Amino acid sequence: VECGKILTVDNFIERLGSPYCKEDYHRLFSPKCCVCTEPIKDKAINALGKMWHTYCFKCTACACPLEEKNFYEKNGMPYCEKDYMNLFHPKCTGCGLPIAEGRQITAMGKPWHPECFVCTICVKPLQPETFKEHAGKPYCEDDYHKLFSPKCGGCQQPITDKDEKVMVRGKPWHPGCNAAINEPVITVTPAVEPLLQKATRPKVETDIGRKSYPIDDLDSLLPLLDDFVKKSYPDCSGCKTPITDVSLTVVELIQCTSV
Repeated sequence: VECGKILTVDNFIERLGSPYCKEDYHRLFSPKCCVCTEPIKDKAINALGKMWHTYCFKCTACACPLEEKNFYEKNGMPYCEKDYMNLFHPKCTGCGLPIAEGRQITAMGKPWHPECFVCTICVKPLQPETFKEHAGKPYCEDDYHKLFSPKCGGCQQPITDKDEKVMVRGKPWHPGCNAAINEPVITVTPAVEPLLQKATRPKVETDIGRKSYPIDDLDSLLPLLDDFVKKSYPDCSGCKTPITDVSLTVVELIQCTSV
């Protein structure tokens, strides 16, 4: 009824009681492919709300054939799994490969595969909540402290951010480190202790009741000791040096020792 072509019994298609040749029938009534806009005469793929020829339903990126139930969609266009992952999924900071849905962890503001988030030194698996970072790289606590934490001036072991520390002569020490009291110090007699309490702070008290001071304080101690002796003891009429209860001179009032 459309083009006037003579039809045969086996060469027409009927619609609403009227005969059509195959060409006119498909042109008038068959769905059109959303890609090539030609009528779909055989099997059609219904995907993304559109109709497609089976041979027109391809990956938007690589043009490989796709199946109706085995594709990924982005902005209304179909993609194979490989291209969809490469184009639209975050890349792992460790290996550089795409991270599948639901497998991403975030650390240092970057995406990682769980198996790729490891210590830079020992490759021990890390957790986003318990790792240490330095220069954009993750470390386990042990390796981080070995490499980057200050070392105790006595035992040379790391002082972690959880440890207490004291500063001795400009260096950090563990408070309980035995080596911390082996520094050369100045030990003074009890007689001059009240004078020195205002000048410096005792470092450690010895087992004989004397106080010890960092040897760096020697320059400030000597004038104080000299002044103390001159004011406290008379000079000997013979040698002109102060007479103390044990005949100590300024030099004898102090001694350099290791506690």
